Amino acid sequence: MTFDQFKNQLEIATTEEVVKATYATYFKIKYNTSHHHDLYTPQVFFEFKAEKNFLNLKALATILAQSLYYIRRLKYFEVEKAIPFFICLADKNEATLTEVRKWTSYYTNDSYDWERPASKPDPKLIDHLVKEPETGNLHIYSVTKKQEHEAFKKNLENALHPQFIIDFGDKKIINEENFEAVFEHWKSVIGPHIVNGYKPSFYFLANIQRDKVIIDKENSRVVFTFEDRNSKTQKV
Repeated sequence: MTFDQFKNQLEIATTEEVVKATYATYFKIKYNTSHHHDLYTPQVFFEFKAEKNFLNLKALATILAQSLYYIRRLKYFEVEKAIPFFICLADKNEATLTEVRKWTSYYTNDSYDWERPASKPDPKLIDHLVKEPETGNLHIYSVTKKQEHEAFKKNLENALHPQFIIDFGDKKIINEENFEAVFEHWKSVIGPHIVNGYKPSFYFLANIQRDKVIIDKENSRVVFTFEDRNSKTQKV
């Protein structure tokens, strides 16, 4: 899809679904809309609208608040999906990109009403985001204007790069309610690489403890330190 095709499809878009499909096609993003997410990748979480005024601070804060409801679910409740590094808010005219870590103090704050549907976020959360300087500092790209579009495209493509998967983003919370599910998912990912006689549970217990794992990015290896002070290296 060319820029002109992207622009033309957005200009005639009347629903969020059309906007989402246009972005997904143009940026070659595979759909993963389970759990009612607009569009998800391990690097970027997307929240799409049909036509909102992103230059209106309250409108922008409301859309951001909706995305934080989903980020919170990813942190506390959904085992198999990583917490992305970026949030992308977009409609047919504008878009913005922000790092998830900048909003950690909001989506981990239990004082907000997280039982509300994401489409109707807690007014207190919206109000706090309106007053948050970081919200006002978000750069709003006019995605149908060539120069702004190129800048947005470059930044989003960098954000979507798989290299971010190996970096450290926000960590999930493991508790008695999801411990077994977390372990089974972890084992399905790491288990096939463990062939030295140690049980996967040894690696798992090392993995969830502070300072028990060393990432060797250059050689695509992970060094696990066990309770008996032995270390095992796995190429993953």
